[in-house]
Amino acid sequence: MRNKVASDLVLCTQPSKEYSLSYMQDLSGNPYCAKYTKSIMDSLVIDGKVYFIPLIGMYQGYLYNKTLFEENGIPIPNDNGELQEAARKLTRKGIVNDYGTSYGIKLFNTESLGYYMMGFATPDFISKRDGINWSDKFLKKEATFSGVWEPLFDYVYTFVDKEVFNPITLDKQRNNVDVLKDLAAGKLAIAFFPDVSIEEIKKVNEELYNKGQAPSLYEYCSLPFFGDNEAPNWVITTPECYIGINANLESIEKSDACNRIMELISTQGGQEAINEEIQGSVSYLKNCDLANKIIPEGIKKEIDNGYVYAVKYPEQLAQTIGKYFIDFMMGKISSFECTALIDDAYYNGNEENEFVFKTVGTMETDAKVTNYNVRKEETEIGNLVTDAIKELTKAQIAVANGGGIRASLLKGDINGKDLLSVCPYDNKIVVLSMSGEALYQMLENSLSALERDKIPGGRFLQISGASYAFDSLKPIGSRLIDVKLSDGTLIDKASFYTVAVNDYMCGQKGYIAGNGDGYTMLNVYSKDIAKPLNISIELETDKTYRDAIISYFANHDNERVAPILQGRIVNVSK
Repeated sequence: MRNKVASDLVLCTQPSKEYSLSYMQDLSGNPYCAKYTKSIMDSLVIDGKVYFIPLIGMYQGYLYNKTLFEENGIPIPNDNGELQEAARKLTRKGIVNDYGTSYGIKLFNTESLGYYMMGFATPDFISKRDGINWSDKFLKKEATFSGVWEPLFDYVYTFVDKEVFNPITLDKQRNNVDVLKDLAAGKLAIAFFPDVSIEEIKKVNEELYNKGQAPSLYEYCSLPFFGDNEAPNWVITTPECYIGINANLESIEKSDACNRIMELISTQGGQEAINEEIQGSVSYLKNCDLANKIIPEGIKKEIDNGYVYAVKYPEQLAQTIGKYFIDFMMGKISSFECTALIDDAYYNGNEENEFVFKTVGTMETDAKVTNYNVRKEETEIGNLVTDAIKELTKAQIAVANGGGIRASLLKGDINGKDLLSVCPYDNKIVVLSMSGEALYQMLENSLSALERDKIPGGRFLQISGASYAFDSLKPIGSRLIDVKLSDGTLIDKASFYTVAVNDYMCGQKGYIAGNGDGYTMLNVYSKDIAKPLNISIELETDKTYRDAIISYFANHDNERVAPILQGRIVNVSK
């Protein structure tokens, strides 16, 4: 959209205020907008205007491995207590992911966690009279989360207290913890998915089974959100995506043609045609019952009885709930602090939240952190981060410790929350002038923890402006083979080079108790050990890795950001 190369009709998974106001046509006066259910359309209103209409949606709830439940003699749960007990029993039987539990929550983004919390709250609160009245008032900014939602958050936390769920999986962001793959491989027995079908997970299971990565072909089923105290069970729905019209069309004729398409979409036939592609379950068009809708096994009773809640809260609220839900589940804040922060963000906004939800750039391809790859080999995400640092500082060479790159950047728009997950630390970038000898010592140290406790150490360096080769089978201290500049010139140990690092590596926090990751050869700050003579500060900045990436996206706004592997780091033993 920013590059003005988008299509005439624009599809998106979550319409943001920034994009809607900047790039989309106002649809408010078009009759087709009135054909959709009021609750959904109300959630799409931005400053009194509508820029998108919803397409087909899917039911949301739990997916569980029916085969594992049956093989282990565990009854299918009917309430949250039984759900917790089933997960505990499966965990004791060794059906666990890498974090020791058999229950998961798929984190596509922060909105998905917001929807999880809304779904969890639906049976016992949102669907009841008090909850309906509260929702109506809250959307008018006449009510608050504080004083209402704390018991709901506290109840969800019992999944942690009872060792059913490990919250660290939420802090790993999107692709680090592959809940879909774990469920398909039989490592998880049950998980919340905001957007996945049983057919999709069966397909992944079959692929893994054929590769020898899943012990069996499994049968999967769905479960609703459970009501306690005799409340009925519910499922929730959200649109699979939304459609709007590009505001930068070349002519009125194009705009008129797009509106005619929107009118066609907003008919029974149009919805059926869209559903052939999306293969969803729910149309938000009034009085539209899809002929070929997918009704997942396990939640048909709730759907037939009308226990379906179409989430009507605005997208940014779901993001806000998800953001603070992570902090709450990690034990960083209490439920009272959590609800107060949600209220503050919703009513007042703040600089931090504006950054969290602000779009800073767009990725053309995925740049993933998987299986600790940033701590043992060249990666696309490492190349992007170090290229950004090098460009920001103008240094000849830039490095980034793999432990400072914590999550993936996935294809699509990137917001502040993504960057906070990728580079959560506030270490400042420093440019050093160092000898080639010191550069060799630095890179040798980065190779000294490749197999620490079966998890590679975070000191491993991603690099830009140079390349290096090593042999991981050689003894520690003798692994580095050579280092070359980008033009292929070998590094001269007697010459000096400008190298961008971070102040943590340079002794800003000292080197005691593991601080500094052993980079004593870069010490320019700590008074605890001697400072080497072949190192000096060339430039101190107040910039973090996040700042460098933001600057990089801004500088390459008219380009496709798609980092690739370039042979910068080569392990000759692989």
